[in-house]
Amino acid sequence: MGKQIFNLLPLNWQFFSAIATFLAVLVALFLPFFRDRKKLKIHSMISFIKNSTSESSDGLSTIVTNTGRTKITIVSWGVKLTKSYYKKTGDKFSTINPEIPNSLPKTLDHMDYVTFWSSSPLEVFKDIYNIFVIDSSGKYWYLSRWKMKKLKKEFKEHEFSEWGQA
Repeated sequence: MGKQIFNLLPLNWQFFSAIATFLAVLVALFLPFFRDRKKLKIHSMISFIKNSTSESSDGLSTIVTNTGRTKITIVSWGVKLTKSYYKKTGDKFSTINPEIPNSLPKTLDHMDYVTFWSSSPLEVFKDIYNIFVIDSSGKYWYLSRWKMKKLKKEFKEHEFSEWGQA
């Protein structure tokens, strides 16, 4: 009985060694695809915007950062509104006018960022469904759900604050 167990041990170690080698080859083959992919982080907030005509107002500012290792070209950005807003107004187009900077399309290297803004009235922002950025390949990048919830909470707080009524 002891002799049989001793004979099986080298076979088991060879089996585990073969499995480990196979997994190491798989990791080496697929790791570059996951490491060098495109990644964008989008952050939005209510900000105080001062125009070139020295008028100031509250608005929505959006910061887009390239956290991936490959270059990404930003072509445009925009805002999706809720279905209830479209039913309420009967309009199929957004009334939010995002200011498109002259710098678009903008190519972002690793950890570069660009800031977009919209000085539309804050009442319109209550009906935001999501904020998006479009890259040169046509992919839409959206604000994450928890950041969107945080932004909506910020709109509610801003609505009742003294700063929002000034």
